[in-house]
Amino acid sequence: MPNYRLDPEDGTKTQQHRERIERLANLMETDPNARAAVKQSRQYLEENNQIDRAEPVNNPDENGGSVENSPLDSQKPETHLILTVGTNALPVWVAWYHLKEELNNPKVTFVYTNETKDTVDSLKEYFNPEDVNNVNFDDIPPTAPGDPKAVKETIENFLGNLETDAIHVHYTGGTQVMGVETVLAVEKGKPDNFERSYLNARSGSIPTIVKQDGKSIDPKDARHGICPDIKKIAKLNGF
Repeated sequence: MPNYRLDPEDGTKTQQHRERIERLANLMETDPNARAAVKQSRQYLEENNQIDRAEPVNNPDENGGSVENSPLDSQKPETHLILTVGTNALPVWVAWYHLKEELNNPKVTFVYTNETKDTVDSLKEYFNPEDVNNVNFDDIPPTAPGDPKAVKETIENFLGNLETDAIHVHYTGGTQVMGVETVLAVEKGKPDNFERSYLNARSGSIPTIVKQDGKSIDPKDARHGICPDIKKIAKLNGF
């Protein structure tokens, strides 16, 4: 099986990405995983001004062909969204509803426990509506709701295989231990682009999604716009 991960033995991060592009170039036409890895490496090099955006360096189109000036060049770097999940699916779904466009349809990972796996399964179903069936999930094993060491190890093991420096953690769901340890583990990994957010739904104020700097992503009511999906919301809550 081809190795899609970066190889630390190849020197600097730039050298690692260049080597991966060369290593997987011949697999892009037939292997979507190779295309995704090459796309990620190319985006890294472009963002760090290591290659010109118009330079046709194995820049794959959706069918695996190598094209110049691909529309992929105009996209943001791929972000990985990490969501902590408790027994209530609704706040996680509301966060996804507002974050998916903000983060340019990110890859998704749920931090959950054995007790909340059914919630995760429901969320996966409703994160993939018929008209936007393109959400990619990176799964991890269930963790412990109240054991800081277990949560820390779960997240660190996952991050060790994650090939992106753009991570957003939304920690409304799950226990406080899950939220705190997930954020601390990601911070320890020092990603180049790290954001965190939570759903502020305190009594006396409208619910808003708040970023780590204390500023709302959208100062409007977080319930705004979700009414067309009211049936989906009802199903998420067991109706």
